[in-house]
Amino acid sequence: MLHRILTVFVLATLTSCLPDPPPTPTDGPLDRSTYTGTGTFTFTPTGHLSDRPITVYYHIPDSAHQSSPIALVIHGNARDGEFLRDALKAESNERNAIIIMPNFGNAEYPNNYFLLGNLFDDGENPSTATRNDSTQWTYAIIEQVFSQFRTAIASKDARYDLIGFSAGGQFAHRSPFLRSVRSATELWPLLQAGTPCRPRASSFRTASGSRSAQAVQTFDLPWPHPFTSPSEPPTPIPIPRA
Repeated sequence: MLHRILTVFVLATLTSCLPDPPPTPTDGPLDRSTYTGTGTFTFTPTGHLSDRPITVYYHIPDSAHQSSPIALVIHGNARDGEFLRDALKAESNERNAIIIMPNFGNAEYPNNYFLLGNLFDDGENPSTATRNDSTQWTYAIIEQVFSQFRTAIASKDARYDLIGFSAGGQFAHRSPFLRSVRSATELWPLLQAGTPCRPRASSFRTASGSRSAQAVQTFDLPWPHPFTSPSEPPTPIPIPRA
């Protein structure tokens, strides 16, 4: 019950990070033959993690079209993707933003796989000798889920906003820094449960095609959060390519 209360407390923070809708619809309807409305499906990753399927919760607003923005949201340590998806539906409908929320179950993705991304055989005691190959890292799943979902609904939005809540903020934070994230446009790493912030992340793609992101650690920052001011934009941090 306590975690539910804390979750509700931070929903305003999380929803404020959903992408804004395009000013006017410019593209045709989505393909809703596979995914439509509010639903769920099982996704089986390719490669090393193929024996660790995940449940993916999603919501597609009735008015969504091929150019509607897509938000890929990473849950916190409670692994409550369905609850958060449902809590975000109203905001999703208002912003005409599609939500994709992979749920990393405790059985298939214990802390070493979710919180620590399977970077090491034992993430609590990392060493050079026990560092896993990047093909074994959990972060690869994000791009796979997005690619499959986008293709299935015939979306023309080739990019997505990557949003992480609490422990999911750590996951979202590390993902673009540790591997090539080809599709993310904005990074919203909400690292602390209850953090009152709306970080104004910079675009991953600049005119020159380079990528950048703002890594935000907000544990000791006061309210109102300084990043909420448009006149004080955060400094982009380059993302090393894998």
